[in-house]
Amino acid sequence: MLATLFGRAVIIGKLRYYFLERHYSLTVRAGLISLCLLMTVLSAVLFKDTQLIGTDFILGLMPTLVMAGLTAAIIAYGSMEKGLLAIVIVSTVLSEGLNTGTGTKVTFTFILLYLMLGVWLFRMLVVERRLTALPAPANKFGLAFIIVVIISFFWSGLFVDQRVSYLFQDKLLPRLMTGLVMIISVSTYFLFANQMRSLGAMRFFVWWFIGVGAVLLVLRLGTGGVPTPLNARGQFPTWAGALALGQALFNPGLRWWHRGVLLAIFLGWFYVVLGLGLSWLSGWLPLLVVTLILLLLRSQRLFVALMIVVALAGASKLDELQEAFALESNVSGSTRAEAWANTLDVANQHFLFGTGPAGYYFYFSTYLTGFFQLSHNNYIDIIAQTGIIGFAVFVAFWLAIIAISWRTYLEARKRLFKGDFRYTLAITLLAANCSTLLTMMLGDWVTPFPYTQTLSGLDYTIWSWMLAGLTVALHYKIKSESEYLSHQPIERSLPGVEGLLE
Repeated sequence: MLATLFGRAVIIGKLRYYFLERHYSLTVRAGLISLCLLMTVLSAVLFKDTQLIGTDFILGLMPTLVMAGLTAAIIAYGSMEKGLLAIVIVSTVLSEGLNTGTGTKVTFTFILLYLMLGVWLFRMLVVERRLTALPAPANKFGLAFIIVVIISFFWSGLFVDQRVSYLFQDKLLPRLMTGLVMIISVSTYFLFANQMRSLGAMRFFVWWFIGVGAVLLVLRLGTGGVPTPLNARGQFPTWAGALALGQALFNPGLRWWHRGVLLAIFLGWFYVVLGLGLSWLSGWLPLLVVTLILLLLRSQRLFVALMIVVALAGASKLDELQEAFALESNVSGSTRAEAWANTLDVANQHFLFGTGPAGYYFYFSTYLTGFFQLSHNNYIDIIAQTGIIGFAVFVAFWLAIIAISWRTYLEARKRLFKGDFRYTLAITLLAANCSTLLTMMLGDWVTPFPYTQTLSGLDYTIWSWMLAGLTVALHYKIKSESEYLSHQPIERSLPGVEGLLE
């Protein structure tokens, strides 16, 4: 018996040495080619006697998709940072996905994010054999929220009202997908916080948003809309405008015409969101908040001047403003207040872990007659779906992001040259993250609700989580480089600092 086992161990060891150590590259190439041929044959068999429509088409295409996913995973394993940047690109220019047959799509952004998460977990659990993450106060709250979402999914099914239970069973897929969207949203923060490590990647992130923002702005002003699959929905105007304005105000390396172009991009998006009407607070108010914060940090005089201009402009159009806000209050304000009250009534009956992902919609469908309004408020949505526990850790997470944003700004101002790219980005992220707290009051712009934004809303809600993760990554980038500079003679560190820290 021992001889048999020993013999097998020797054979396995020889095979491992020959294929994985001596001829690793050849093994990988041969394995991928063999898998490609196998998946092609399997796909042809599944396509046989089927029509190229509906689920039959997806079934036949599945082996090819598996092969493409495996190839993408191998590429992502080699460069996690580039994989994340690819997702940034996809989320802005390819807002499409696979139809689930339930009226919504599993977007390519969703698929790629889970692919990257799987690769990261594989690397930590299998290769490195330890879970590691950059320490940050938001980490424990983010992880706690993921756990609460999982608990609330099962908890809500166990303690569902009798009259609603059949809907929970029939709508299992929407409930499951909503939970997965909430989980991948927080996981995106962890991915960007721990894998965006180089200053070049951070620069790419900023200038990609500004560049694609300029293109989409031209399309929006020229044609009256942004054609699919290009994506300028949600808070895209806020993020593109914030990044452009931040660079224009704080980056000293730009020429005057660079600043002019950046200010034009910012003003263009402000014009777009104001053109949708003063009553659409979700459009212009977050961008206004970002603007005020950036101007306050740039110059108190500029801030005061802008406030005077806003006050004078408001006074000159006081009647129009009162009419617009009165209309908004009559059409949307009262209905939203009623929706919040109805949602909180349901949440009070399930206050511990909530009604589960997407759960309160099914209670509305059962107990409310006629037309009813959903909350259109992330805070209300979270407390209804995950209860008081989920709400507490969710709010704590975002407050922790604001705290580290402030510390990052102070660290950049104290240790690095004022006007450095890191300093510019730190200020912009502080303003953007503060705006997110307000944005969640105005709609489900951070975690999409399936029966308002649909699950494909992840393609534009995910940007808030990317910015949160980028804040932590920048914090540690600045901290590590500050420690490096503190050990260098000042006459040596000053002239070559930009080159040394790239």
